[in-house]
Order: sequence, then structure tokens, then C-alpha cells
Amino acid sequence: MFFLKKFFIEKKSPYPKTHHPEYLKQVKGMLHHILDQKTSPLLEIVSKQKVKNMIDTDGASFTVPWFGQLMTGAQLMAHLIQINLWLDHYQINIID
Repeated sequence: MFFLKKFFIEKKSPYPKTHHPEYLKQVKGMLHHILDQKTSPLLEIVSKQKVKNMIDTDGASFTVPWFGQLMTGAQLMAHLIQINLWLDHYQINIID
């Protein structure tokens, strides 16, 4: 009963956040791999150098709040990975 009472009374954050260092390590590795692939569709819409800088600084080079103040460099890197997967899966061609 104590658990249930604590569960319902304890204030929860409505936004998921991931602070685990392994999460950052994994998204950095995945994004680095995407940047190394010359045919990655993400390279058509982002600055490779700026993304590399974000990876090298663990996201600290990205200082503008993204999706509110709760999203940081790690979450943005994960979002870029998802965009690349979507572009690749649906074979989206970006035309100038």
C-alpha cells in the first residue's frame, strides 16, 4: 500500500530525459557512423562539420534550446538519427 500511495502522491515529470552516459555514447557512435557514410541522406540537410562538432563536444556545442529546455545535445543527436532512418527507409530525395 505504501508503494501505491507514494506512486500517486509523488510529483512526476511529464517529459522523459535520459542522462545515462551509455545513451550518449551510443547515439554519438550511431551518428558518427551516419556521417561516415557518403550516401547518408542526412548529409543533404545538415552541416556535417556542425554535427561532428556536436558529437565531439558531447552535445555542448549545441546551445540553443531545442523542443524546450529539456532537450539537449544527446536528444538532438538521437533525433537526427531518426530523421536519417526515415529519409533512408522511405527513399526520400531532396531536390534543390
